[in-house]
Amino acid sequence: MKVQFSQKTICCFLAAGLAVSLAGCVLPSTPTAPTVVLSAEELALRPGESVLLTADVSDGSAVEWVSGAEEVATVENGLVTGISEGQTTIAAVAGDGYATCSVTVRSDDEGGLLLSMTSARLQIGDAFSLQASSKDAVWLSSSEEIATVENGLVTGISEGTALITAVSGAAKAECVVNVSHEESVTLTLSKFALSVREGEMYPLTAAPSDPSPVTWWSEDPAVATVSGGTVSGMGIGSTVIYAWTAYASAACRVSVREVSDPYKEGYALVWNDEFSGDALDTEKWGYMTGMQDFYGSSAGPMFWGNNELQYYTEDAVTVEGGSLVITATREDMEYGRQYSSARIHTRDKGYWTYGYFEARMQTPAKTGMWPAFWMLPQPSSTQNSQNVYGGWPANGEIDIMEARGRLGNKIDTTAHFGAYGRQASSGTTSSIKGTTEDWHTYALEWTETYMTWHIDGYPVYTVTSDEWWSGSSDSATAPFDVDFYLLINLAVGGMYDQNHAPDADFVSAQMRVDYVRVYQEV
Repeated sequence: MKVQFSQKTICCFLAAGLAVSLAGCVLPSTPTAPTVVLSAEELALRPGESVLLTADVSDGSAVEWVSGAEEVATVENGLVTGISEGQTTIAAVAGDGYATCSVTVRSDDEGGLLLSMTSARLQIGDAFSLQASSKDAVWLSSSEEIATVENGLVTGISEGTALITAVSGAAKAECVVNVSHEESVTLTLSKFALSVREGEMYPLTAAPSDPSPVTWWSEDPAVATVSGGTVSGMGIGSTVIYAWTAYASAACRVSVREVSDPYKEGYALVWNDEFSGDALDTEKWGYMTGMQDFYGSSAGPMFWGNNELQYYTEDAVTVEGGSLVITATREDMEYGRQYSSARIHTRDKGYWTYGYFEARMQTPAKTGMWPAFWMLPQPSSTQNSQNVYGGWPANGEIDIMEARGRLGNKIDTTAHFGAYGRQASSGTTSSIKGTTEDWHTYALEWTETYMTWHIDGYPVYTVTSDEWWSGSSDSATAPFDVDFYLLINLAVGGMYDQNHAPDADFVSAQMRVDYVRVYQEV
């Protein structure tokens, strides 16, 4: 419901304590009063919780926010915070225009399931984050033709009304969502959820559809602060980072964990590269160039053993904006190669037996792209390309992540092992949220008895030592009981994806790596 009053009416209304009933205070609105529309007409929250209300004003007038009972809920720049149990009304005033939102605050001991909004309005194509008091809530939409919901993210599809329901056990809560076709200002964040460590900073970006300035706010600065979009982990816990303009808002839930905690206890950081300089650190990394690996006393197979199409060059590697960037480009290279790219490694510089290996990266979702973050065994000497178990596959390979660019939301995680002429492997394909072009964290926990792969902090696959083997050793833990080093590369084409080459209009694509970290047990 849209409510408009003259300034005299507003004063009368406020003097009455912003009562929900407007009886006795109704005066005609001025004909030039701007239209004020709030993002929600009803809110429900617990003491200490905050929800951001936005006001759309037809003439762009500044909005003044007022709470009818600050002992129940306060409001600052649209951010409503529950103080104590009760009900009140939040008013947004713009000139002679006016709109209200009914707010209910109730405590945890009342039980049940609580949603951050019980009614909301948005335009076709817009989205907002609906929070539930239970993290295990299952989300449903009464009409996915009108509005969809995924993990609380509600998106307007077509004009109409849909009922969004959250269910947790026997409890449920509902939010009525009205979707209109009118154009509106939107605000999109680069992340809806974020995990950082104490002391770590992450550049969260906000993209408003109009040039309005963006204001940032942290629900709990003791956990994470935000300045100009840069989120800093301050203390262990979780909070919500809000961004808003005069007409739109968005939120990102942030979890902060210990620096030494790669999602599990008992590990400490032993090696890392945050790519904070302006060039690749060659004390930590080396390049592989050309079409095959020349190392020790022998050369590896042509085209890297996979019929790959690229020619690797150091020029395809840059470090900028706190990230490693590998660029694959269509260009004429030596020996008739039509693509350039890069492959880097820590061989002879960094190698480990067991640990937790993690990288945060974006990779291109384009046909013909083959990004990888993986491990190979450290050779027994600089004059020998093999180790104590010989060569591949008897000496093993660990693929922490591989992706086929044309399958933009799929990640492969695999261990290769076996005997000469009898290669074996154990792995899986996982679906990720969004695409590989979004930032994701890929990790491997490798111990003497098992390997577990993680994507964005969640375990996706485990293989145990009784499954892997080496044809050149009777050891129960071979070949994954010796030092391995790291590799990062962006290949083009190759047998991994049935020799799919880039599309005819392909020009270039980039793989970005925010950091690489190695942890070992303490």
